[in-house]
Amino acid sequence: MRASPSRLAARFKAALLAALAAAALGLTPAATSAQDDPSANGDPEGRGPIQIGGGVPFGLYFPLAGAICQLIEDRGDGARSCRVAALADSAAAIDALRRAEVDMALVQSDWLAHAVAGTSRFQQTGALDELRAVASLHGEGLVILMRRGEAAGGPQSLEGMRVSRGPQQSYRALLTYQLLRAVDLSIDDLAQATDEPVREGLAKLCRGETDAVAAITARPAQVAAAAPAGCALDYLPIDERQADGASQDMPGVAPLALPLDGDGRRLASFGMTAVLTADASSDPDAIERAARGLIEGAERLARLHPALAVIAPGRLERAARVAPLHPAADAVYRGR
Repeated sequence: MRASPSRLAARFKAALLAALAAAALGLTPAATSAQDDPSANGDPEGRGPIQIGGGVPFGLYFPLAGAICQLIEDRGDGARSCRVAALADSAAAIDALRRAEVDMALVQSDWLAHAVAGTSRFQQTGALDELRAVASLHGEGLVILMRRGEAAGGPQSLEGMRVSRGPQQSYRALLTYQLLRAVDLSIDDLAQATDEPVREGLAKLCRGETDAVAAITARPAQVAAAAPAGCALDYLPIDERQADGASQDMPGVAPLALPLDGDGRRLASFGMTAVLTADASSDPDAIERAARGLIEGAERLARLHPALAVIAPGRLERAARVAPLHPAADAVYRGR
């Protein structure tokens, strides 16, 4: 019997609370589990619980991994239980997959792309060509906030403006530079580029001390809500062509459509996605159950958090853009 949306939402919140509790108690992330059940014995074939690696507290990866586990367990046959292991970051997730400590893990798309290619931080290890994609999930993209009435001109209008783009090597700055290049501008075309945190940038924006603030988010409205009370903001429009151009030459970065608070509207952007990732040697049964669970439970995931509204059955296989699909996931998508 499948869980109701309210039950799944309760599990999602429980996973998040478990992550916060682990952080408060100082537990080692890799040792925590949101779905631990001492009575779970796995399936009759003795394969044990399915293990999914999530992220650390204060983000979406850990509770999302818990929600995927619940979708797997709710498919009805009761053959496999599922547990979530908290992992420090995408590098730790990739390492856990290589060590066969988890069956799957949530990995940020740019990390995965570099790992598969053996580039950037993976130059010393070389190409990890045994990594396999299972599903493309939600994304985090660039948004540019400006004062109400001043954001109509598109990215070209940033020329000569003061832009709060964050530290030089931050995702905020790197994606801002990519957007400028896509419209034939450079950092030198700005009047000023500053590196304060987003909240401080928003305060400066509302005081008229800067003209635009860049942020990376899965939920644009949440960033806008961090502005001082009474300060009305708009999002700088980025069209699909500009998003595509800005994504060029950045492995794991792609055009995105970010949800605007559950009303069906989308904001064109570009950035990184969360990819449910496996190893070529990962248990095919676990992969199949996850893929089928995501297809059947996409609508329930969308009700849990606005950022998850972009997870849809027809988009799951887009993970193949970053890494080869695991054969078990590919078979599910081809046969649905």
